[in-house]
Amino acid sequence: MSRMAPEAASPLYLQVKRDLREKMFSGELNPGDRVPSERELAERFQVSRMTARHALREMEAEGTLTRVQGSGSFISQPKLIENVVELASFTEDMERRGLTPSARVLNVSLQKPDEVVRGVLHLNVRQQVWQINRLRFADGVPMALETMFLVADQFSTLGEHDLSGSIYRLLEETYALKIGDATQTIEAVFPSAMETQMLCAPPQTALLRLKKLTRTQGGQPFEFVTALYRGDRYAFEATLSRTQDTLPR
Repeated sequence: MSRMAPEAASPLYLQVKRDLREKMFSGELNPGDRVPSERELAERFQVSRMTARHALREMEAEGTLTRVQGSGSFISQPKLIENVVELASFTEDMERRGLTPSARVLNVSLQKPDEVVRGVLHLNVRQQVWQINRLRFADGVPMALETMFLVADQFSTLGEHDLSGSIYRLLEETYALKIGDATQTIEAVFPSAMETQMLCAPPQTALLRLKKLTRTQGGQPFEFVTALYRGDRYAFEATLSRTQDTLPR
């Protein structure tokens, strides 16, 4: 049975957290490993179960631990960080990290878009879009559910191609598309049971919903994407700068 070091200024739950973190840094605990339960921690460190629970709950809130109902708490997998300043496809992003990207194509269909998609892509009521639904993987781990809408007039033969790889590369190489920039929004949402199952996400894991409108170098919208990313495995990073225009006068 372990005893906590006498640190009067440090609450006991912080000492429990510190001990768990040290085991993570030393390699004694690795991503995916189960950590001791509240009862086990209370006995090991001679603290109350409430103290042990406080330590575990804080580490779960920080993303260090992932709680699986009925199984306990586990060391979280490190999050993948995407820099939202640079426009890159999921495939390109994963390859830069040394991971193997892949996709399961769930649906490809040619259809009339709803009002929202028609509006953002600047289409008239007669124009159609390709709708492509895919489940995206990194090293075989589900990372995102993606729904992509592409202007059918620009890519009339798209349905004849393999759509499991980088569609940006396909559009550039096959249709000589010049990709310009994109506008993107990100928000946290709670998934449906089906989305949780498809992404193999722990119960009650929040997802990150991304909406992206992509334009050509001439400013013409050609793609609108909505995607759900696992909040426990993925994070978005932006580099911000302060210019003279932002300073008060």
